[in-house]
Amino acid sequence: MHFRGTSSRSVPSVPSPGVRIDYMLSDSIDGDLTLEIQDSEGKVVRSFSSSPTSKDSTQKGEVSMATGFRPLGENAYLSTAKGHHRVTWDMRHEGPIKKKGARRNPGGPLVAPGTYQLVMKSSLGEQSAAVAIAGDPRVLEQGIKESDMQAQEELSLKVRDLLSSLNTLYNEVKKQEKAFNKQIKAKGADVKSAEKSLAKLTPLRDELITQEGRYMTPMLADQCGYLYYMLLQADQHPGKDAYDRYEELKAWYDRLQGMELPHAVEGR
Repeated sequence: MHFRGTSSRSVPSVPSPGVRIDYMLSDSIDGDLTLEIQDSEGKVVRSFSSSPTSKDSTQKGEVSMATGFRPLGENAYLSTAKGHHRVTWDMRHEGPIKKKGARRNPGGPLVAPGTYQLVMKSSLGEQSAAVAIAGDPRVLEQGIKESDMQAQEELSLKVRDLLSSLNTLYNEVKKQEKAFNKQIKAKGADVKSAEKSLAKLTPLRDELITQEGRYMTPMLADQCGYLYYMLLQADQHPGKDAYDRYEELKAWYDRLQGMELPHAVEGR
């Protein structure tokens, strides 16, 4: 069922929804094991693999001590060991690319109610099963339609993609800024060149990244993150202001793409 959980500190605490997926392996698998969640049009909504994508063990789908299941959240991976396995898909799309140094990823939007195919592939072949995700009757009783949740999902994905682009740019700007400051601090032959490049980088950085300090005006990356956060809240059709805000932020990002992004010469 499509519904939204609450914080573990909430009273009462409502666990986040999930689709429990059981699979049995008669023997260990050599090679990759993948699981694709596809929508009614065959588009891949989410995919998982037996190949870990992160060295951070807290993001590898470890077995939950509370439920005994392996949650398929951010960077989760599948087990290829012999035996029975149970995992839980959190009913979400992939989350946005994360800012380097951020403590957590906000996660992806919830999928809209509908029928989804679970397709598991390995060297042994391919198997699939269908799962139907129903709308929360409490939400439907309030007059919210499944088409409203679909519209919310579509806009949330657009904002997620924009946020990914911004965070990618954010990471690159911070990387180059660090490299130029390192060259300046070294006081070598590249100091003047690094200072000029840093000066060219500053206008882009100042529009993209919120300056450190108290009560600073949020800049583009944080403003987009706030819109994304708001869209992940209660099920509802996004208002016109949300669509307008997305277009404003997208136009801002398009303008920043036309600004020069100098790169430090590696090895200096």
